[in-house]
Amino acid sequence: MICEKCGKKNRKNSKKCNACGNLLNEKPVENNKLSSSIFKLIIIVPFFLIGLSYIGFSLLLIVSDIDKSKKFEPADGKLSDYVECGSSGDSNKCYALYEFGVDDQKYFAKTSISRNKNSFKEKELVRYNKKNPEDNFVPTNVYIYFVVIGAIFILISVGLFNGTIKRIKERKL
Repeated sequence: MICEKCGKKNRKNSKKCNACGNLLNEKPVENNKLSSSIFKLIIIVPFFLIGLSYIGFSLLLIVSDIDKSKKFEPADGKLSDYVECGSSGDSNKCYALYEFGVDDQKYFAKTSISRNKNSFKEKELVRYNKKNPEDNFVPTNVYIYFVVIGAIFILISVGLFNGTIKRIKERKL
């Protein structure tokens, strides 16, 4: 029997550790380990649910973008300017304005998310309302970040779950 406190090996029938004097009681230790594994399973569930939430939110964004894109016409936007720089406390974070033309008139579409200036493309797809080109938007692909974050949470929870189940099975055998 191995002592939980110091890790020294003792005889099977020993009640106390020969090295440190710790009580050697196999059953309570097993129950303690089992309850620890059950506690880990309880912790894993929120990780999994958070991952599902992130992925669900990204699917909602995708559906919303697709639905909105159906009602709006596409146009090629050219990076024109940066606005509201530093509004979030970081002077490099800005919104970008993309210039596009409809019927020989210039319009500007502002990004919905601020980013570092160097992360904006020179040309970007802009969507506009055919009846009112001032009603426009620059589609964002931020949902990919939510998918990745959600997948990380799910992978962590699945890995923890598999390891915990494996330890529970080993203790019951």
